[in-house]
Amino acid sequence: MSDLNNIQPEIIGVSRDSNDVELSLYVSQNLDCFKGHFPQTPILPGVVQLDWAIHFTKIYFELIDRELSHVEVLKYKAVIAPKSRIKMQLQQKSEVKYCFKIYSESQDHASGRLVFKQQS
Repeated sequence: MSDLNNIQPEIIGVSRDSNDVELSLYVSQNLDCFKGHFPQTPILPGVVQLDWAIHFTKIYFELIDRELSHVEVLKYKAVIAPKSRIKMQLQQKSEVKYCFKIYSESQDHASGRLVFKQQS
């Protein structure tokens, strides 16, 4: 099992208002997700990008106890290499819908909409 401290990017900065959060992130080459994932030219797996979007949405919008229902309009547009500086924009659209976008200065990397189950 992976060391849980070695699966998340380094948070360089955070800006937020009531419905929006923007994270500045550094993607270390030492993250466990790069091990064995195209060893000659490592790239950040899409499933890890999605996991980060879910993780940070739950933290910054206080949804820790909420379960994800499904993901809509998931798109991967450009790979993310080790040692990258990226931004993740999170936006609350409704009580259960949250959009995310991962991008850098030069390109969009991924985007989608996270739909959480209604709170009981």
